[in-house]
Amino acid sequence: MTDSPGTQVPNVYAGILGAGSEEFHRRDQELAHALLTAVPSASLVAHHTRAFVLSAAEACVRQHGVTQILDLGAGRPTARNVHDVAHAADPAVNICYVDHSRAAVAALAEQGPTDSEGTVSYLVADISDPDTVLRSPAVRETIDLIRPAAVLLGAVIPYITNVDVPDMLKRYTDALAPGSILVLSHGTYDFDRPKVRRMQEVYESFGIPSHMRGENELRALMDHAGVTVLPPGIVATNQWRPEGAVEADASEACMYGLWGRTG
Repeated sequence: MTDSPGTQVPNVYAGILGAGSEEFHRRDQELAHALLTAVPSASLVAHHTRAFVLSAAEACVRQHGVTQILDLGAGRPTARNVHDVAHAADPAVNICYVDHSRAAVAALAEQGPTDSEGTVSYLVADISDPDTVLRSPAVRETIDLIRPAAVLLGAVIPYITNVDVPDMLKRYTDALAPGSILVLSHGTYDFDRPKVRRMQEVYESFGIPSHMRGENELRALMDHAGVTVLPPGIVATNQWRPEGAVEADASEACMYGLWGRTG
């Protein structure tokens, strides 16, 4: 099984977090090893990012009553996944996982729920092409776009460099019903530029370019997409909590986390 072409978002977090590493593509293993060799604390970046996405996904269901989730650039499964936390909050939540990697999508399907009340679907697609994603049967049959949904973009936007990202994001949010929630994590130089640059250099050596953004750039991105950032605002992923930011060393995270409402 080969991966599709298109936006090549790194698929190494599951390997870094130690979930089923024997199943991962050799190139992903090599990238994870190179990254941890160059920046051992990259494991903390991965941990905090994954924890943020899962916490926000669960809060979308529990606090905002969301019953459908579109996970864009979902990546390979880890020990706990979006369907695990969402269905713990509401077993009837519908979820569509989207990733460019056929291997990642196959692994998600293999480890997905087997007795869920909600529908869980899987789509191999380039998320930088919103029209193709949103018009796909997998999304149309799982996500009702006239009702609020949660859209997750966990650590994928920095690696989309082949399209106009503000326009891409707006095309997604324009398609969502008012009251939908966008969850986003994004790499930044704001907390530890040397460490992030070392990580970028590793990715670049594997042919994966990236673009980091600061807080002001992310706020402008949300404004352009018509998204109102909700408390606790744009903070480091290890500081983000749905009930309010906590004290933590942002240099461990090197990523911003945020959620916001459309409409």
